[in-house]
Formats: sequence, structure tokens, C-alpha cells
Amino acid sequence: MTILQTGPLSVNTILLPIGDGRTVIVDPAGSDLSNDRNVILDYMRENSLKPVCILLTHGHFDHVIGVPAIKAQYPDCPVGIAADDAEALGHESLTYHMYSLQRFGLGFVKQYLTDLPASDFILPYDADLSNIPCGDFTGWSVIHTPGHTAGSVCLYNKDRKILLSGDTLFYKGTGRTDLYGGSEEQLMHSVQKLKQLVTDDTLVYPGHGEFGFPFNDAF
Repeated sequence: MTILQTGPLSVNTILLPIGDGRTVIVDPAGSDLSNDRNVILDYMRENSLKPVCILLTHGHFDHVIGVPAIKAQYPDCPVGIAADDAEALGHESLTYHMYSLQRFGLGFVKQYLTDLPASDFILPYDADLSNIPCGDFTGWSVIHTPGHTAGSVCLYNKDRKILLSGDTLFYKGTGRTDLYGGSEEQLMHSVQKLKQLVTDDTLVYPGHGEFGFPFNDAF
């Protein structure tokens, strides 16, 4: 597993190998907007990797901004997002993103979000991922954790003790709830849900900041 800090808000983009260079990309922020260099595509090319699937933990602009470039180069690479955040993708999705862009003072970023493709499949809530179109992705499951957004999810591998928490859970903290789709009440419920499902020694890889810490260090 490889972590790349990408995009205007330094997202932890995660590359999950599934064999023979095939790679699942989680949350591709992707572009260095200062020079239009796509960090993910450069890394994939330099290491002879091929993306077979893009999974999104939620729909905020900083986690999806790299999708168009990847789809342009690999048009058969499917994109999956939860149903409640599916409006964050597609050519009519800019309205979804404008509130967050304005809150961060990043209105200029909208030019990179005008060609967002629609999702190719919907991530199933609270179910395993063995049937998604990504090849052999057994062992992983989706945990629906609304609060940061309505469709926020965590990706969990119980056997490998890995939790990809998106912006739901960080080191010593949780995600913000003042952006579009946020709910403090839902987020607190989601945290309790994770505490019931995830073992304390599971390593957490959030959407920003420190990663690879034990689950019980998140609180």
C-alpha cells in the first residue's frame, strides 16, 4: 500500500495493489495545481502500475479532483462512490462543490471540476466489496459512516487490520461537519459504530494528516 499526498488540500491518496501491477486508487486528489502535474499518474507510470478501479470515501472536491485525469488516460477504469454522495460526480456536479470551494477560498479550483465523470457503480453500504468491478478485492468491506458527508464511508479489511477512514476519523479527532452534507449527530453515531466494528490494533489511514496509527489512538 502506497500513500501519496495530493491535491490542493494534501489528501492522502491511497494506492492498493491487488497483484500484477493492478492497483485500486482511493480518493485521487491527483493534480498539483501549481503546474498541472498529476502526482498519481506520474507514480503509476514510473512504477509500471495500472489502475483498475477508483474508490471514493466521499464526494468532497479535494477527494475527487484527480478523477478526470485518470479517466482520460484510463477510460475503462470504473469509479465507485456511495449513493448519498453520487451527486458529487457527473457534469452537473459543480453546484455540489461550490459551497466547499467558497468556504476554503478556492473558487479558482472549479475549473478543474467541470469535467467530472459520473460514477460507474455505487458502493454498497455495510457490505463486502467482493462483487465490485475491480478484480479480486475480497477481504474489504464498506462501513457507512455519515456525518462528514451523507455518503461518507470507511473501507475496512478485518483480516489485514486496515481501516481507510476518509474524512470520518483522524488522529485524535473526527472530520468537520460544517460543509455540505455534514451532521455532527450523524458523525458521533458513526464513530460509535466504528468502535463496535473495528479492533483497537487496526491501523487507520485517514484522508488527511498522520496515518498508520492504531485505531485506539484516534480518541
